Amino acid sequence: MAGPKHTVSSTPGQTHISRGKPVDLREILATVWKPIRVAEDHFVFHVPSSSLIAVPQSVFNDLEQRGEVAAADIPELNAFEKTLPHQQDLPAPKVRFNGIALNVAEVCNLRCKYCYAGDGNYGADSLMTWEVAEKTLNFFVERVDRLHIVFFGGEPMLNFDLIKKVVEWCEGRPDKVFSYSMTTNATLLTAAGLAWLKAKGFSLSISWDGHGIHGDQRLTKERSANSEDLVARKLAQFESQILALKGAQLRGTVIENNIGRMEEAIVETLNQMPHAYMSSLATHSSDFAQALPGIHQAQDIVRRVVMRLLDARDYDKLKKFRTIWQFVSKIHRQEKRSMTCGAGINYFSVSTTGRFYLCHRFTEDESVLMGDVDSGFDQKRLDAVSHHRLAKHKPCNSCWMRETCAGGCFHENKVANNTEFFADPKFCLTQHLLMTLGVEVYVRLLKEAPQVLDRNKVNWRTENV
Repeated sequence: MAGPKHTVSSTPGQTHISRGKPVDLREILATVWKPIRVAEDHFVFHVPSSSLIAVPQSVFNDLEQRGEVAAADIPELNAFEKTLPHQQDLPAPKVRFNGIALNVAEVCNLRCKYCYAGDGNYGADSLMTWEVAEKTLNFFVERVDRLHIVFFGGEPMLNFDLIKKVVEWCEGRPDKVFSYSMTTNATLLTAAGLAWLKAKGFSLSISWDGHGIHGDQRLTKERSANSEDLVARKLAQFESQILALKGAQLRGTVIENNIGRMEEAIVETLNQMPHAYMSSLATHSSDFAQALPGIHQAQDIVRRVVMRLLDARDYDKLKKFRTIWQFVSKIHRQEKRSMTCGAGINYFSVSTTGRFYLCHRFTEDESVLMGDVDSGFDQKRLDAVSHHRLAKHKPCNSCWMRETCAGGCFHENKVANNTEFFADPKFCLTQHLLMTLGVEVYVRLLKEAPQVLDRNKVNWRTENV
């Protein structure tokens, strides 16, 4: 089946900017109406309400050929808008201190090629002490009733005793509600450790790039070997314990040199491992033109995998494949959000020395230092983040995904444009490709297996497909 047709609904010459260079991303631009064709079916995506609407071919053709200027003259679109409640802009998000990445280890036992922390050991090159951890806990519990703690690194299991002590401290505060998660490379997981994590209600994100790719990318500290065999054994040995956690998923990263092995790695992981799995491309090129072939190649791979799963009606594996399922879910829920993530709003990173950063990917980046445990937050920096809802600024204010993406990843923005406040065009294109694939998958599911979506209401304007 042919993929969705990506239409252009902007005027010639509209561009994005990356490192001072113009980038043509007209295909993502749409202020109110985005026409999308899926095989022989025709849709428009109503941006303000995040509604996917099945329309007659004549309506689709009119909008596609004349652009959004034609919308005012199309009775069907006008009639639809009149059925909607007034679409108010989402307010600027309010800062709430209810989630922290506690970097308990700025050291690691691996040297992964794509690590944004550089050489594994970074920043203070140290383990967090109990003194810093206790100060941090006291700082946040004075301000919130609920706190989610992500234990992060480096490799957080290198400081497992401190993690246990933090949880013990939290359990001594029954007047507050705590929840926990951890991101780990899995090399230090044990049966006893997993039993403790389950008892304490942890969710777990495990780095697994896939057979072959994992071995090439995730080297040991000495770089004389890799961690693939060890992690594969751990995943097999502790499979039931990992699945017993209330939330666990594998997360894979693929660098450009390994795109050729990406498809096999995804398929093998989905076939052989029962865990939820997300795989994504990490491009080291800051130049959009250089990164473009890899972005499209990775997207083609994801699409082939997804189409085979749909053709085989293997919906369990499809739902496990979070790379695409997260977008299907967004469409299904008619999701609207004011920020891509909670970085700098309700989620902050705390370094081993007690300094606050925008998120875990910025830890020890002084340009986004948000304060510290002794002096508190820098209010001006907090205000700059909360008042800058990127969907209200160029080029996001003309993007058809602005209500579901809301400006992209701050870290990727800064790598691309030297500022966290201007969207990375590589991220924009990737989101566009995945979102349009999500539309195609969603439409097929509504036709062939609507029960797969029955946990939430159907995006009601597509019921006639």
